[in-house]
Amino acid sequence: MAARSLRCVAIAYRSYEIDKVPSDEESLDQWVLPEDDLVLLAIVGIQDPCRPSVKNAVKVCKEAGIKVVRWGRSVFANIQKFIQFQLTVNVAALIINVVAAVSSGSVPLNAVQVITLSFLFLSRLFFI
Repeated sequence: MAARSLRCVAIAYRSYEIDKVPSDEESLDQWVLPEDDLVLLAIVGIQDPCRPSVKNAVKVCKEAGIKVVRWGRSVFANIQKFIQFQLTVNVAALIINVVAAVSSGSVPLNAVQVITLSFLFLSRLFFI
């Protein structure tokens, strides 16, 4: 039934003593129907077509989902580029230090200068 877009409704009954059912309107509104010991009579499918506005609502939701995915992919790509840039800057500074230390015996950049260079390149990225 669900595959044919029918709304499923179950019909059931239960034996109940009539003197336990409230008779006045006010008590009947507050009375909770018993939900145990039910006997299933039938399950029927009711044809319930979608409202005309549902098609447009589904379309809007799908478009919004695609935009969110595109935005997420864009953020992910930017993070990848940033990490690649930072690794490139830090590896270049490390290679300069290693080559200088091996060839001349002294290190041209200390740790604070390497970090400062990293932050300078980072700030350049954000303020261009």
